[in-house]
Amino acid sequence: MHIDIAIASDQNMEVGLHVTLYTSLQFLDPDCFINIHLFSKDLPSKAIDRIHHTLSPFQDRYHLQLYDVASLDLGSGRGLHQSKMPYVILLVAKLVEAEKLLFLDADLIIRTDLSKLFAYSLEEKVVGAVFESSVSKVWSKERDVLVEIGLSEDAPYFNSGVVLFDAKQWKQKNLTSRCFEIIETYGKSLYNTDQTVINAAVKGDFFLLPKHYNQPFYPRGYPITKETSGICHLLGSPKPWDIFGEILHRSYPTFRGHLEQTAFCNYKSYLSPSPSRLRRAFNLSRSYSVALQHYLKYR
Repeated sequence: MHIDIAIASDQNMEVGLHVTLYTSLQFLDPDCFINIHLFSKDLPSKAIDRIHHTLSPFQDRYHLQLYDVASLDLGSGRGLHQSKMPYVILLVAKLVEAEKLLFLDADLIIRTDLSKLFAYSLEEKVVGAVFESSVSKVWSKERDVLVEIGLSEDAPYFNSGVVLFDAKQWKQKNLTSRCFEIIETYGKSLYNTDQTVINAAVKGDFFLLPKHYNQPFYPRGYPITKETSGICHLLGSPKPWDIFGEILHRSYPTFRGHLEQTAFCNYKSYLSPSPSRLRRAFNLSRSYSVALQHYLKYR
């Protein structure tokens, strides 16, 4: 069996990318071959070498296909945290030649066999994803956009960190163009850029995947443990690999256990303060403040 996954990363997400990719193969059915479609930005050739090093225990079970994000038209939207990388999900099903395509965020710990996801028929839906909330619970500006587009307030809204595409249908319905039309029209009102846009494009009509395929874990929330299974999504900021994530993220010990199996086995955030990581920390200053206050209060 062959499966196709798409994932996007820049330098700020590189450490998380390694854990996501390593655990994807670690828990995959050994008879399954995985085509990895990596959409990268600002990753030098040494970074690609590091990926192959991380995946060397599985060298006969994967193929890595690279896509240069700099060459893609990501529209006129503002993106998230001064980055348009989140928009990549809106393009992958158009660009990758595959009947089914699984998109994964680069902040996941995979503790399940991904090949089992491809057994879902999707029941003629364009995408399959895990329910996050109803439209009524989405932030007010984005809720207003979704309602204006035609979704009811009780319509389901999914998290876009794990999305299974029927890529053939996506292409036929030209949904990539629809997504960027939504960004062009409503971009200034959107914070959850990619997630709200793709929800708006499919208008609540998606196949509901079991919740264990996208479980949220926040910096100061309940931590991932050795017993946690499924797909663990490291939502919010700072991430475990962000500067001082070792202290501020409650799931860091588990993340560290997986990180030790990768090319970043000796990584320490405070020893690797690159300009891009420092800029990211500055852009996330509010999130850092909340995490630090929570840490000092409950440590």
